Amino acid sequence: MSAQAPDRWQEILKIFRDINNQYFYKILVGFMLVLIFALIGKNIFAREPGYDTNIYTEILGVIFTIVVLDIRAEWREEKRRIRDLQERLAMDAGSQSNDAAKRAVDELRHRGWLAGEDGLLQSAYLIQARLYRANLKDANLRQAHLMASSLNEAELVGANLQGANLWLTNLQGADLLGINLKESSLLSANLQKVRLEFANLQEAVMREVNLQEASLFHANLHRTNLSDANLQYSNLVDAQFDETTILPDGSHWTPDTDLTRFTDPNHTNFWRSDNPDSPAYRGN
Repeated sequence: MSAQAPDRWQEILKIFRDINNQYFYKILVGFMLVLIFALIGKNIFAREPGYDTNIYTEILGVIFTIVVLDIRAEWREEKRRIRDLQERLAMDAGSQSNDAAKRAVDELRHRGWLAGEDGLLQSAYLIQARLYRANLKDANLRQAHLMASSLNEAELVGANLQGANLWLTNLQGADLLGINLKESSLLSANLQKVRLEFANLQEAVMREVNLQEASLFHANLHRTNLSDANLQYSNLVDAQFDETTILPDGSHWTPDTDLTRFTDPNHTNFWRSDNPDSPAYRGN
């Protein structure tokens, strides 16, 4: 071997020390195989100039190849594990066990998978999910399927529920401050005592929704359908209506509309519905 061989071996050993232990044995096997064939080749090609340098280069090449291939395999495996975990958590969030659903939501939040454009619960199937008192603040629930789910007393401040299906959903007592429910379907949902201040309810279908004692302060109700909704004792101060807003009695809002006849039971013309499916049904 050339005079530089000891330095080369020191460099190779340094590489071994710097590499994670999980790759050590794989590298060692590759190294030994190359060394064995190199020694055989040395006896055959002993007079070949530069043979030692070629051995050194070959060993480093094998080490590099093994490390790169192993890192790529680990990366693919880690991506698969993350994907499986994401799918499991999204499924558990729709559990009919309140504890399981809340744990899944908390884990999604902890890992940064709940809010933002890439939130994992957008378009999720959460039908009949029991999310009682779940922390869904700022959650991306856009176009989520939440039919007949239980979200009562849930924390939903800043959540995006645009285009979500909330038919028969129980949201009683939930905090929906500033929520985006644009174009959502809330047919027969229970929104009793819900905070909807500054909420975007534009174009939402809220037929037969129970909004008794709900706060709609400064909520956007442009083009919202409130047919047969119960607005008794609800707070409509500074709520934004337009001529396309359908009121509980089926009429359209105008600047002259007296909204207290839907909210104040002491009003001489207090409105009640003839529809037995309405939470404002006069027979209740």
